[in-house]
Amino acid sequence: ISRFADAARQGRKEALGLFLITQDPQDIDDTVFKQVNTKLILNLNNDAAISSLKVPKEYERRIPYLKKGQMIIHSPDNSDIVEILGLSSCVVRHR
Repeated sequence: ISRFADAARQGRKEALGLFLITQDPQDIDDTVFKQVNTKLILNLNNDAAISSLKVPKEYERRIPYLKKGQMIIHSPDNSDIVEILGLSSCVVRHR
């Protein structure tokens, strides 16, 4: 984990992009999670997991009710949070 945390911290200097994908944001080490900028948030039902995302309370309350095709995009670089609603179909197919 320490090497990964170092890469996450140092990567910004080198314009390194980092994608972290998990069903439980609590699984991500705090040192690494602090380096995350933009978050794409899908439905979560665990209160501790939701609060670990550190988004405004008004959006925390909405996260458990997001449906298939809905997400919230949170980026501290933008003043407004974006909520994507009702994509008509899945845009990625897993094989």
